Amino acid sequence: MPKSSFALTNLTAGELSPLLKGRFDISRYSNGAKTIENFIIHQAGGCMFRPASRYVAEAKTSSDGKVRLCPFQFSTTQSYILEFGDNYVRFYANNGQVVSGTPVETVTPYAIADIFDLQFAQDADTLYISHNSYPTYKLQRTSATTFTMTAVGFSRGPFLDVNITATTMTPSAATGAGITLTASVASFTADNIGSFYRIKDGVVLITAYTSTTVVTGTVQEEPDGTAGNLGGTAATDDWAEGSWSARRGYPNSVAFHEQRLVFANTPHEPQKFWASVVQEYENFNVDDASADDSYAYKIATEQVNAIRWLSSAPKSMQIGTSGATFSASSGSANEPITPSSIVVQRDTTYGAAEVLPKRIGNYLYYIQRNTYVLRELGYSFDIDSQQALDMTLLSDHILRDGDGATEMAYQQSPHNRIWIVRDDGEMAVMTRNREQEVTGWSRVVAGNDTRGQGSYESVAIIPGDGGDDQIWVSVKRYIDGAYVRYIEYFEEEAFDQNWDIFYVDSGLSLDSPKTITGATKASPVVVTATAHGFADGDQIRIDEVVGMTELNGEFFKVANKTDDTFELTNLSDVDIDGTAYTAYVSSGEAREMITAISGLTHLEGETVSVIADGAVTDDATVASGAITLGEKAGVVHVGLPYTGTVRLLPSSDGSATGTGQTKNRRSYIATLRLYRSLGGKVGIDYDYLDELGNEIQSMYRIYLRAPNDVMNQPTALITADVEKQIDTDWDKETELIVQQDQALPLNILAIVVRSDLQEK
Repeated sequence: MPKSSFALTNLTAGELSPLLKGRFDISRYSNGAKTIENFIIHQAGGCMFRPASRYVAEAKTSSDGKVRLCPFQFSTTQSYILEFGDNYVRFYANNGQVVSGTPVETVTPYAIADIFDLQFAQDADTLYISHNSYPTYKLQRTSATTFTMTAVGFSRGPFLDVNITATTMTPSAATGAGITLTASVASFTADNIGSFYRIKDGVVLITAYTSTTVVTGTVQEEPDGTAGNLGGTAATDDWAEGSWSARRGYPNSVAFHEQRLVFANTPHEPQKFWASVVQEYENFNVDDASADDSYAYKIATEQVNAIRWLSSAPKSMQIGTSGATFSASSGSANEPITPSSIVVQRDTTYGAAEVLPKRIGNYLYYIQRNTYVLRELGYSFDIDSQQALDMTLLSDHILRDGDGATEMAYQQSPHNRIWIVRDDGEMAVMTRNREQEVTGWSRVVAGNDTRGQGSYESVAIIPGDGGDDQIWVSVKRYIDGAYVRYIEYFEEEAFDQNWDIFYVDSGLSLDSPKTITGATKASPVVVTATAHGFADGDQIRIDEVVGMTELNGEFFKVANKTDDTFELTNLSDVDIDGTAYTAYVSSGEAREMITAISGLTHLEGETVSVIADGAVTDDATVASGAITLGEKAGVVHVGLPYTGTVRLLPSSDGSATGTGQTKNRRSYIATLRLYRSLGGKVGIDYDYLDELGNEIQSMYRIYLRAPNDVMNQPTALITADVEKQIDTDWDKETELIVQQDQALPLNILAIVVRSDLQEK
């Protein structure tokens, strides 16, 4: 009976489509899996139990409907997350909600039904916001806690085509405010208020409606600031109506390109885009059509291709439409677009959905019109043209099974990833590295509340200050008998100390270290920690002292405290004699050990997972916003549980007569190469998965804390090969399962499975 040894060295192909189960002939089959849920793929090849989410605040319109998150990066060190809800926007920064007594909030015109159709373009402290049904607004930051929302006061256009009919306009005056325009035939509606009319060489902003032939307005200033002038009061057929108004609709899309603010797609002109004067983003003056003047262009195609989005690329502006993608350029290398030099060409025939695209380097990633496909748009030397590769080709289920994509965000650090919210509330995550040919999909499912898994509704990512990019989500959960929406962010993937292990959703932490600045070589040891707040008899743990390392990781009681100092005794109240200790040099932290954890009202009534000083302890139920631990701890993380699963595909290896597929197999040993991990289960049946704990303990003599054990040192993390015997029967489709259902890290670098094989 032949034996086989199958080695999975990487998972860079990610979760593969069920339709690929028969394609074990392709190389990516051996690098893929049937299921990768709540694990994230590394560019290096392995996968990790996904980071947990930390609770920040409840959304204002928590029970009324979805809220949308949007990034707003003010500077390299100051980034905000915006919460758009029903006619409001709130703000988050520095891991918390921006408050000034109460949450800082700005009124917006946007109804909750429209917030996911908003598009954004940012310049420094100003965020331009577009939507077909609303005038363009700008959100401006004036201080760390002050924001304003105002309608943009555009000047000098843009305009529809010049009038070619016999209809005339007669102004009552050539300058000033309060003038009337009288049309020779019915030409106006009440929806013209707020729109422009060009009358000969001047521009009138309509401020009031009288009738279908009479409106009132103000003559705009000239671009140089001088008073505007219509050139007389005689009737004229030289006029043009403004492109944007309540009557004609407003632009749907917005982007910055080549120092211009560009808008596109009104209901009246869905295939047209307009660019501002260079570095004058609210000025659409055409004047003499010089190189820096505003320009407009209508894409001419054989069918209606409504523009869905705009994206600035190094040598062109890429345009996604309902039926194709296009590029707009000057037609000359290294030359910008001008009113007299613009070329628009079709790149692909794959239409785009209204989900805003994201860019990784020179490649643009966008959702196809059906919302089931992610495409990578970029230049191909092979065909000397743009092409849009299907990034879901081998994983066509990843968006389709979730009823399509609704939103997308890009994470640059620590790895290039695209996070996509699916309509069913899960997130599909693609790890991408073109140089190493990594295209790996996995799925992220929100932690469990009393009615099952939560539902992700929005995602936004802001740069980390020297660390990971920060992933923010809006999550719908069922808490204390009602649906709520919470704003949360994911923790960084790496952590330093074992007590920083944080693998719970919507979690909060108790961690209040007091900084130590001195410790005496005396009996008893006297510790200096300014304004420590401890009381005599408090139990504490000391860590990270430089010099007097004898104190690190030990438990003490506080005695004879002053405001800034305290003496140390052991837990039996005997003084600690430090005369033989190493001299204190610097640093150190002291934490009080407690059992009562409060401040958990957002998880009222929920069964929560608890990590105390780096180890999982008993689950608890939140009552009156609090839980009680069975033993004291200094660092405690509390939140909703979630489970991660990797399920491999049937193996092809190990047959003397060819493939091992379709042959009876009995897998009896699985070896997992782990990095800084704890916990985990292995098996081939979800109902009979075996814990890895006993193997780790027996092989490496690592102390794994039981739920009721007395707290001591944080549990050591495992970086080693862990071998596990598998209790299996003969089967033709053995699919190894690795699962993590504890709030602990599990980083899988490789999996080796040994099997017996029957040739018949």
